[in-house]
Amino acid sequence: MNKEKFIRLLKANNLRDTVERRVIFDEIYSFPDTFSREDIDSRMEAERISRGTVVNTLNLFIELGIIKLVPSVYKHYVYEVIHTEINND
Repeated sequence: MNKEKFIRLLKANNLRDTVERRVIFDEIYSFPDTFSREDIDSRMEAERISRGTVVNTLNLFIELGIIKLVPSVYKHYVYEVIHTEINND
């Protein structure tokens, strides 16, 4: 999903397009495979985005169908980007 589609998805769901959501959106697409909340947390420290914002945003992205939780051998659950396109035109 590109940034333009992401912004349209937010607007279609009456959600604000915030800097924090954009930064986290960009980060989740920088991982080649799965990622944990801790992976995002560590990268967001430099951006000064709180853990609470990260958790809330990841939960929102699950609700919007951008990412999903998947079981992991090493950690309880990790996140994975859903690569099917959502059509909200």
